Amino acid sequence: MKSSGTQQRSDAKGFAWKWAFAAGLLAGLLVLLVTRIAYYDLMGYQPEMHPGIAFVFFPIVYVILCIGSFPIEFLLRRTWYKPDRWTVSLLIGACYALLLTWWAFPDHWYMIVVLNPFVWRWVIAKARPTRTT
Repeated sequence: MKSSGTQQRSDAKGFAWKWAFAAGLLAGLLVLLVTRIAYYDLMGYQPEMHPGIAFVFFPIVYVILCIGSFPIEFLLRRTWYKPDRWTVSLLIGACYALLLTWWAFPDHWYMIVVLNPFVWRWVIAKARPTRTT
């Protein structure tokens, strides 16, 4: 049986990854939108709508991203590598948001291969030492 202190730590750790994951989604989406605006300015593109208009739809895109990525992340945590630090959850959350690269930078859609949360999860799992208890 687990003691109540162990149970509380376990619950707090489970709560922390969700907040870190959500913050990673938020940060990744913000970076993507800001980078998109800078990209359009640097490339000299003159679209009919300014790329900054995406900030108007930011809350909707964030909610859709959360609805789509949280169930996937929950299943991956149950079946595959479970990150043990909140910083790793933050990074993986940002990677989920950066999957929208195909939308922000259509000419550079192949960046998804590098910015993929599955790839990063695999890399982090391989880099972490295995615990023997």
